[in-house]
Amino acid sequence: MTNQQDTEILFMREASISSVSLGLGLTQLRKYSFVKPGFFYSSMFMITIGLERLMKLIVIYDHRIRNNRAFPNNNQLKHEYGHKIHDLFESAIKINSENNYSNEHDELLEDKITQTIIEYLSEFAQTSRYYNLDGLTGKHQQNKEPLNRWNEEINSIILSRHYKPRKKKAEQINAISSQTEDITFVMLTSENGQDITSIGEFHTEDDEVKIKQKYSMYYIYIIARFLVNLLSGLETHGKFFPFLREYFHHLECEDRSYILSRKTWLPSEY
Repeated sequence: MTNQQDTEILFMREASISSVSLGLGLTQLRKYSFVKPGFFYSSMFMITIGLERLMKLIVIYDHRIRNNRAFPNNNQLKHEYGHKIHDLFESAIKINSENNYSNEHDELLEDKITQTIIEYLSEFAQTSRYYNLDGLTGKHQQNKEPLNRWNEEINSIILSRHYKPRKKKAEQINAISSQTEDITFVMLTSENGQDITSIGEFHTEDDEVKIKQKYSMYYIYIIARFLVNLLSGLETHGKFFPFLREYFHHLECEDRSYILSRKTWLPSEY
């Protein structure tokens, strides 16, 4: 083990990586659309990195509390968990249930979308982040393309809960389509990989994606908030220093309306 000062620097830098990665990921997820899919993939990279590192800090804190402040060895942390976000999240849930650090525990577990997102992120971190390159080089793919899968498994729940088709909006789309269909050419791809070839399809997809991006961000935010509160509880319990919770103030908001309205999540302090 390095000396105390080196250990503190390592903790702070790891917390900063997690904090900034989550902030970037949530910000990019809030910008994605079928026209700009790169924001989606970039957000998944950042979010999986941020959550994995945050949960490994939680595992380290819990181990130190239970083992007279001793650290886990590299094999325990790296090889037992690796990029397995699902296993890390299960450990976090277990740690919280044993200590009751965060009251969001039950709410998260009762919501179907939480486990669906965790399973998705875990598989993405281990395999699907290379989906495009694997496909181009002929590797057999066990799962669907990442954006297609997110749209089918998570966005379908989001739309059923939060999207309310508006009659006036539909009438506007139809009016625009009827006036411009013969003089416009559309060649785009939906999140499911289907061709979008008309102005009407474009505007309908655009109307839905605003709900998808906003609530995709929101549901991942509350997972991150639960983990940040758990980290803070462990830190207080163990009387650990430095105060890593200070790196995650931007992920502690409880105002649902504010979270849904905000488009950038970069931590201003760091």
